[in-house]
Amino acid sequence: MMFYCGLNLFFGGNMKRKLIAFLIVCTIMLTGCGSGGGSSSDSKKLDNNSKVTKSNFKKFPTTDSKLFEYTLADDGDVNHIKITGIKSPDDDKLKVVVVPKTITVKTVDGNVKKTVVAVSGLSNLDKAEAIVLPNTVKEIGDSAFVNNDKLRFVHLGDSVEKAGGKLFINSPIEFLDIPDSMQHIGNTLNDYTLLNDQIAQSIGSDRPLKYIRIPGTLTDFSNLYLPAPDTKGPIIKTPKGSEGEKWAKYWGFKVEYIKGKVVTPERSLWGEQLEKQQAEKNKDSE
Repeated sequence: MMFYCGLNLFFGGNMKRKLIAFLIVCTIMLTGCGSGGGSSSDSKKLDNNSKVTKSNFKKFPTTDSKLFEYTLADDGDVNHIKITGIKSPDDDKLKVVVVPKTITVKTVDGNVKKTVVAVSGLSNLDKAEAIVLPNTVKEIGDSAFVNNDKLRFVHLGDSVEKAGGKLFINSPIEFLDIPDSMQHIGNTLNDYTLLNDQIAQSIGSDRPLKYIRIPGTLTDFSNLYLPAPDTKGPIIKTPKGSEGEKWAKYWGFKVEYIKGKVVTPERSLWGEQLEKQQAEKNKDSE
């Protein structure tokens, strides 16, 4: 009785309607608290059976370091290693390969953690749809990701400085996002390798490369992409005045300008190619 009277005093007139509104508000608040502010799907753990998408592929758990093959890195530091592949039969099972930052190695002095600074052999992976490199990686070797038929997404990390040629041949990635840290892509550059040593190629119109992001600080690179005859080629995202813009204009790709620092090299390799191309056009028109 006292509780009822208390409510009556608290709510004043028309107590029944106000009491119902009060209970509804409490129910909503309690439901919200119980749900934790998100759906159960948001907290679902990603694993080898999960669907791989552009938005989630970098969130998959790190692949067990015991599955990787490796050797000492080429920089001479005994604490640095290079990934050279994935052991069989796991190379035919993994949908997402997330390279660890370190791998524990057995030595005469016991187990020692060594840092992964290079990658050269994540190729011929039957089921791999995505590959994620850690920020410890500084160098990527030639043909590092070739013949991965289902490969769609690749994250090269934020610290890689050098990458070899023919990285994604027969691997139909959806986009290539080159990090700002990159300083060189391709093999030793001359007039032949500049144009013919492509980094990636189109598998066909059903799986075209959608875009390539080229930072304005990257000035030393060979041909990044060879489109199929039945495709228009990818959109090139790069700052205005960059070597990436010159490369895109040489091949006739659409350019989408982005913000970023632009470095002007002493020798503009793709600028030279553009001048040669224009000279040939002028000669043909005479």
